[in-house]
Amino acid sequence: MNETQADAVVTLMTRMSSQIQASKLPIDYLIQLMMACSSYDGFINAEVTPTEKLNVNEWVLVQRFRSHQQTQAWLDSEQNKSIISKIQSLPASDGVEIHHEEPGQIITQGSITTAIATEILPGQETNYSILECKMQAAQARFPGYRGVHILPPTEQSQRMWVTLMRFDTVENLEKWMSSPERKKFMIEAKQFVKSTDIKQVAGSFPGWIPTDASGNSPPNWKAGLLVLLGLYPVVTFEIRYFMPLIDSLPMAPRDLLANAISVALTTWITMPLFVKWFGGWLFLPKQTPFKEHAKGLLIILALLIAETLAMWYVIPSH
Repeated sequence: MNETQADAVVTLMTRMSSQIQASKLPIDYLIQLMMACSSYDGFINAEVTPTEKLNVNEWVLVQRFRSHQQTQAWLDSEQNKSIISKIQSLPASDGVEIHHEEPGQIITQGSITTAIATEILPGQETNYSILECKMQAAQARFPGYRGVHILPPTEQSQRMWVTLMRFDTVENLEKWMSSPERKKFMIEAKQFVKSTDIKQVAGSFPGWIPTDASGNSPPNWKAGLLVLLGLYPVVTFEIRYFMPLIDSLPMAPRDLLANAISVALTTWITMPLFVKWFGGWLFLPKQTPFKEHAKGLLIILALLIAETLAMWYVIPSH
């Protein structure tokens, strides 16, 4: 995001203890805040995501406006204060905390993103917002849910809302898409929705390379370089030290075992590390000067050379 898009980002973070049942999560209120702020001047987009932390029941709401003044107007509004008051009135035993902060870029790891474009019938915006709150709160309780991102209508696409919905796997996404709960919402929506277009968004390396907050994947050349950086040392060590140990096995099971180990080590060790280091470079805005893209490229090429020299030095040729 650049300054022409927004010079203020307000984050509403709500935390709950892991002992609280999912049905008592304040996700309903975060969804209400997300949908309510979309009708205010200067609103750009918003997203709700669960935390990546283990054993922590935590959700994050990010709301983006075009200026600090428009952000403050939303924060000072009676609608915002009313919803936050409901959150703060939850029993103290629920362990709820709420505060605002300046966030960094939110990247959802290993997510399957589905883009849903919904055209609303004239005069049905309020009904759509009410139904969307209910449906978003329901899907947030499904296994594997990784968050939602909403983009309001623009001058070019009036009454067209775009929702980016994320789940950790295709299987969990399909469970929600075919669930009886969602079907009920779809039946109810027919009376005020003109059309719905659904499209799955996928990158070149799903599971290894994340998407950004809008569900977009990084350029293929960047993703490919990062995978090469993470995969090369794993495969090299495996060929030199592990393959001789299983050389007596038939070719098919031997290669399957070797590939399974390579994929596992790359998935859980090298790629999470490199994605954390190069996450900002992967998702540089299109208008970023070329030298910033080139800087990351040179660093990765230097690391590849370093890996090659290390393998050459550590692993004997014979």
